[in-house]
Amino acid sequence: MAARFGGEAFTLVLPETNIQAALQLAKHIQNDIANSKIQHKLSGVSEFVTVSIGITCLIPTAAMSIDSIMQNADEALYTAKKNGRNRIEISEI
Repeated sequence: MAARFGGEAFTLVLPETNIQAALQLAKHIQNDIANSKIQHKLSGVSEFVTVSIGITCLIPTAAMSIDSIMQNADEALYTAKKNGRNRIEISEI
């Protein structure tokens, strides 16, 4: 399932997907965006649109809230942005 999470953020929920498969898909998305060469004239970071991705991988339990799961993925995303953008960071619960 893919959904817009807010602003420029999107969420993919990938049931029965391990961390290696999620990382492979993230790299594929990142490469497709880079190869599209979408101009980003207002950016002070890059001439073209880039993608920073935060991944979290877990087996959910009844004790977990959706908010805590999303926060974990969001923290990985902000780590990717902080570490130079156009990166993929993984956070495992």
